[in-house]
Amino acid sequence: MDSQMVQFVSYNELPKEEENGSLRVTLKKYFFHWPLFGSAIATCLLLAFLYVRYADRIFNVRAQLLFKDEQTGSGHRESALQELDMVSSSKVVENEMEILKSRILMTKVVNDLQLWTAYKKVGLIADQDLYGQYPVGLVLLKQTGYFADTKFVIRILDDKKYLLKQGDQESEFFFSSKLKTGSGIWSLQPTEDLKNFIGETIIITVNEPDLVAQGILANFNTAVIGKQATVVELALKETVPERGKDILDRLIEVYSLAAIQDNNRANESTLKFLNERLAEVTVELTGVEKEVESFKSSKGLTDISAQSNFYLQNVTDNDRQLNGVNVEIEVLRGISQYINSPKTSRPPATTGISDPALATLVNQLINLESQRDRLLANTPESHPMFEPINRQLYTTRESIKDIIKGVNTSLLSTRRKLQSYDSKFMSSIRDLPSQERQHIILQRQQEIKADLYVYLLKKREEASLSYASTLSNTRIVQKAFYGAPISPRTSLTYAFALLMGFIIPAGFIYGRDILNNKVLDSKEIVNTTLVPLLGELMYQEGPKVIVMKEPNCRILAEQFRSLRTNLQFVPRNESNGRVTMLTSSMSGEGKSFIASNLGAAFSVSGRKTIILEMDLRKPTIYKYFGLEKAPGLTSYLNGTAEIEDIIQPAEGLPNLFIIRVGELPSNPSEVLEEPAIKVLIEKLRLSFDEILIDTPPVQLVTDGMIISQYCDIHLYVIRQGITYKSHLEYLKQLYQDKKLNNLHVVFNGVEISGRNSYKTDVDYAYYANDNIQKKMSLASTIRSLGKRF
Repeated sequence: MDSQMVQFVSYNELPKEEENGSLRVTLKKYFFHWPLFGSAIATCLLLAFLYVRYADRIFNVRAQLLFKDEQTGSGHRESALQELDMVSSSKVVENEMEILKSRILMTKVVNDLQLWTAYKKVGLIADQDLYGQYPVGLVLLKQTGYFADTKFVIRILDDKKYLLKQGDQESEFFFSSKLKTGSGIWSLQPTEDLKNFIGETIIITVNEPDLVAQGILANFNTAVIGKQATVVELALKETVPERGKDILDRLIEVYSLAAIQDNNRANESTLKFLNERLAEVTVELTGVEKEVESFKSSKGLTDISAQSNFYLQNVTDNDRQLNGVNVEIEVLRGISQYINSPKTSRPPATTGISDPALATLVNQLINLESQRDRLLANTPESHPMFEPINRQLYTTRESIKDIIKGVNTSLLSTRRKLQSYDSKFMSSIRDLPSQERQHIILQRQQEIKADLYVYLLKKREEASLSYASTLSNTRIVQKAFYGAPISPRTSLTYAFALLMGFIIPAGFIYGRDILNNKVLDSKEIVNTTLVPLLGELMYQEGPKVIVMKEPNCRILAEQFRSLRTNLQFVPRNESNGRVTMLTSSMSGEGKSFIASNLGAAFSVSGRKTIILEMDLRKPTIYKYFGLEKAPGLTSYLNGTAEIEDIIQPAEGLPNLFIIRVGELPSNPSEVLEEPAIKVLIEKLRLSFDEILIDTPPVQLVTDGMIISQYCDIHLYVIRQGITYKSHLEYLKQLYQDKKLNNLHVVFNGVEISGRNSYKTDVDYAYYANDNIQKKMSLASTIRSLGKRF
């Protein structure tokens, strides 16, 4: 033995790698999976191509609408009707935007454009929408149910007949024939474009107008252009741009018409009130005129005196004023009734109101309630949008009540005064002669009715003029238009696909590493256990286990030589043969493989070596060396063989000997506790330079711990990708408790170019044999490529 030992420097005492080295390791690990990245990128680009090729192109159809909002000053100057205190309105742009998105308006558009019927031509991959170029027209003759799930699949045979597909059955029909379904009776009428679709298969789908409107509204939006502006942009996402243009243009028409109708609600109420009163007054005036005519003819009167005429003129003027007051009081009564029960009464008439503030507030109230009703058609009442409207309605009603109270008090006082004047005039008239008095009374009634008739007729003409001249509160700034499709965006789609081609495999690799519970890096071993790392052995496939005799395994053979050299520097107390025990945490980590090749490495260096196969449960070393059946360790322990009888030489390795297990015992742990084991090892120390003991996994059974008391060095085998990280804690505990003296780790099965490779600064090409040409079979090539996924 060497008289002086050189201190061994363990792997965990070597300088740490630089950060750029770690980055190089990471990049190499990801680059190793280039087939995975290549296939992912190719797949993503292919999917992107199919998406761009067959996905529906979506266009953003837009239109711009100006709201003439007096509150923001964005509208035109007041019209002549507004100056005459006719019907006026001020719009809240935000409310009108919600009204534009109401389902009632959109359903009207769907019905007007007959969008509840869709026509598509069947294609090889995707169907083509036939909006605007229908080969046939579906006509509803009689509706008997809901349109849901109503579909017609037809194949046009010629200009007179078509084939109707119903499940597995096909029926031939003439155009204009009646078709009966659960939803109604239908008929297909040919169009001018029919000749372009002969032989084509057409799918006709019928849906409920409400559902179609709801689908359109899901892609419809409105937005104000600028903070201070009242120009609203309408935007609709459509796969058929011409249909989108028709929808927006028709929506603007429907909205404008609805707005005009709302503005005329008050005028309609006024006209109805005036017509009813005119009919009553006409009957009364006719009757009075007949009485006057009859009285004059019966009495032979032609005229009245100047005094009578004076009294008649005064009482007529007083009655004219009194009629105006009574009409205004009646209008106020109708307004009060509307305010107290707006949901059960029609909008009140405002004709004859002398207070302009009251007329303005009443019209504002009618418009606010109209806006609220239109919003309720599309939005639940609990929506926060109704809070400002409800607050305005409440404030307007309270203001009207206050004004009505004051105006009504003033009108009642005026009426009392006029009635008092009337009593005085009537008292003076009673002093006139009997015939003149009767004539004045009749003529007075005639003039009262005539004045009232003229007054009502004038007001009706004013209301009719306002009704006929009502203007829309909007102006079209830009009719519907569209530009290039907004989806799919070709360049963005391919860029996203390329990015996902990198992200998906990188994420898969990263996630697999995160979820990995196996030991992959020697740093994990050193940092977790603090046990010195004696050496690393690369993973290399080969036909034979003993690599020291294989010319194709020169790299692995050199690593075993390096391991042999490192063992020479491990200090020990014994001066005779060195006893080294190999163990591990579990089966399959390669301790028997390492024991066999380490023994071969010692033998080729001239050191007399023996391997003891003490795995009495699952021995494998005898298979590696092809040993014949002979007495083994158990034969020596039970006294049926001597030491010389159980030692067998290894073929081709003159300095290497092996003691196999022999017959497997039923109680291996008890057998290893026999005193003869100690005697055997002591005798072997005297005859051999190196004694290598292969034991079962120490974490699974206690056999290794029994043998460890006779050993100088303990090698704990950890295999990359096989040993669990949790086993490192057990190894750490062994090291801290010093249960295995002189404990070192051998890291086995390290990939230098595989998925788990982390070595980037070692050039193993130095060990390559230029005279040996490596031939890889197709299976090994596929297997090697598969590891890169």
